[in-house]
Amino acid sequence: QLRTHNDLASISMAINVLTGILANSDTFRDLQACNVAAQAGEWPLPPTCVEGVFTAVHYLSRYAESLSYRLDEVTELMGDDAT
Repeated sequence: QLRTHNDLASISMAINVLTGILANSDTFRDLQACNVAAQAGEWPLPPTCVEGVFTAVHYLSRYAESLSYRLDEVTELMGDDAT
């Protein structure tokens, strides 16, 4: 159970990082469109990379959801064994 909790936390962190990268790329494109100078560290991702990162976020989310269901099932079974 502890490993599953750690896995869920790690997946959540990865999703947050990838989402931040997508947001940073989107902000850069918005600034470029308005002819505003970008801040250091802002850069756009190529469209194919954006699609790939969105896909990664999607499948990481699905995997986290399946782990969460599995954790719920184990917790229920352990609760049933205690009664």
